[in-house]
Amino acid sequence: MKRRRWLMLSGAAVFGACGGKENPAVWQSAGDDGADVINPERGFYHQRAAEDPGDLAGIRETGCSLVLLTLDLRNYRARELDDAKLSVLDEALRGIRAAGLKAIFRAAYGFTDADYRTDPQDLGRVRSHVSAMAEVLAKHAACVFSVQAGMLGPWGEWHGSVHGDPPSQAARLAVMNAWCDGLPREIPLQLRRPMFLRDMDADLQRVGFHNDALLAMPDDMGTYAEPGWDRQRELDWCAAHLRKVPFGGETVPVSQQTPPEQVMPELAKLRATYLNRGYHQGTLDAWAAANLDGENLLESVRRRLGYRLVPNRMEFHGGKARLRVRNDGLSAPMGKRMLSAGWVEQSSGRVIAARAPLEMAMSGLDPGDELSIELEVPESPRTACWPAVRFADRHRDLADDGRYAIRLLGKGIEYLQADGWNVLK
Repeated sequence: MKRRRWLMLSGAAVFGACGGKENPAVWQSAGDDGADVINPERGFYHQRAAEDPGDLAGIRETGCSLVLLTLDLRNYRARELDDAKLSVLDEALRGIRAAGLKAIFRAAYGFTDADYRTDPQDLGRVRSHVSAMAEVLAKHAACVFSVQAGMLGPWGEWHGSVHGDPPSQAARLAVMNAWCDGLPREIPLQLRRPMFLRDMDADLQRVGFHNDALLAMPDDMGTYAEPGWDRQRELDWCAAHLRKVPFGGETVPVSQQTPPEQVMPELAKLRATYLNRGYHQGTLDAWAAANLDGENLLESVRRRLGYRLVPNRMEFHGGKARLRVRNDGLSAPMGKRMLSAGWVEQSSGRVIAARAPLEMAMSGLDPGDELSIELEVPESPRTACWPAVRFADRHRDLADDGRYAIRLLGKGIEYLQADGWNVLK
């Protein structure tokens, strides 16, 4: 992706009123408004157990679109998953879809301090459990954002396992390969440490990592523990190699000791997509109390987690529209989007003309990059109208749901929540 230098224009947005071929329309941005908005597949997440997910419908009201959904397999260490347990997972995912959310999923043989070295010795059983869960997750692939490999050790964090601390390569390969075999390729998998990606030769277009001891100096409680690899070398490797997969995790109490000025540069280096909003509260409170360069640290993290797409200019020439958009977030949007352009009638607010959408991979839109997109658009209607653009979810059953479309940021942009159109006024 070619990186360009941007000049943000000030003043009111300008639009040549509904011109045709002889009088092409131009919409010009008035700049980023700094708003913190809900967008899919990014931001802070809530953690919920599939066995008791609680009020999923209220999560969006807190400004979040992601849920870390856990499944506790402690009662299945010596037997296969039955229909009752798989139905628990199925029903939780249905609830997530109904609430307009997406799931990060993790399963483990216990989520307490009492669950050390209690995962099954039989890796065949572990693989069988993974295959059964993957089948359910695949059925709900539209609302599954990523899967954390889990399964080994307490909390599924790949330490304190019956297979070692960390688990043996054979055990880790069994889990990783079972997930990769069972999940649709569109659902990324996340392991617990970068070193595991290297020593298992993971497919880095599909498999990334999550860090549940984020910013806990010096090595994030073993996350960066490979001999000969210091913290900076690990961060540089992640920045160079993990560009197509999401990264996220949670902080721990000792993260409070990390200097506030280190937080945003490290999250940027890792291209952070999501973080736990509930843990660790002491660390998040310390971020909320810190101000850097005139900005509150926690609010800055909240706004920039994942992508933040700011359109700069949109030009219309006959049946073509060219949109230029910049990413002010910490990471690229993951996967593909269905992009379309059209017109919104000023008197009614209805989308009155739009062409079939174009499927486009968004993972190349790195932070700070500009993307120029050419779309087909109908000739401008004779009635007074505004241009509009939609970044819909690629899944057919989510494509017309505005909760799953990307909201563009900037002054003079109205978002139609019902169906996901960004109206450029």
